[in-house]
Amino acid sequence: MFTEKIHIRNNNKIYYISSLCLATILYIFAIPTVSSRLNNICLIIGVPMLRYYLYFLIGNIVRNHLDAIIRWKYRNQLTAVIAIVFFILLIIKQIPLKFSGIAFHINLVAVELFSLSMIFMIFYKYRSYFSSQHCFAKAFTFLGKRTLDIYLIHYFFLPEDLSLFGNYFTTHPAMILEALFSGIITLLVVVFCLFISEALRCNPSISKYLLGTK
Repeated sequence: MFTEKIHIRNNNKIYYISSLCLATILYIFAIPTVSSRLNNICLIIGVPMLRYYLYFLIGNIVRNHLDAIIRWKYRNQLTAVIAIVFFILLIIKQIPLKFSGIAFHINLVAVELFSLSMIFMIFYKYRSYFSSQHCFAKAFTFLGKRTLDIYLIHYFFLPEDLSLFGNYFTTHPAMILEALFSGIITLLVVVFCLFISEALRCNPSISKYLLGTK
């Protein structure tokens, strides 16, 4: 909306260059060593969250140029490269290698971008299933449409202190039991978030200004 006001179209080079510069600046402000200088005001205005604008920008680019990406003749090669790099990053993550400074953030962005790319590729490959009337497909589609709601609301339902369970699993490692426990907590948080989301969406004004619905 802002770019339209200053006569910058959302699909030209100036828009993407300016948006990328803005995303880089916001990411720098969100770096702990920078944001910590703002003291408590940092958390109040949500400075650490500014780094996520980069991923919003990339998602917007993919959405606007999805048809061109699908028709691109090197699409299969790109898919292979993304998959290879993703698994290489996973292997590196298992190595006790400490990243610091700019290397830490480069590694973080790379892991998150390639993880998102893999998720996008999987969901696109099975898009016909997710557009069907199957119960699981409808559930995933509904969750996808409520992702922003869950992200905004879930902070209010996160358990404050799970150190007791953390200490137990540290002393008595049990991968299956730990995964089950984590899954139950996640499911409960998501259910509560969806319930509050539906309640908020009953009011058009709240739904529009808080959740961005039209």
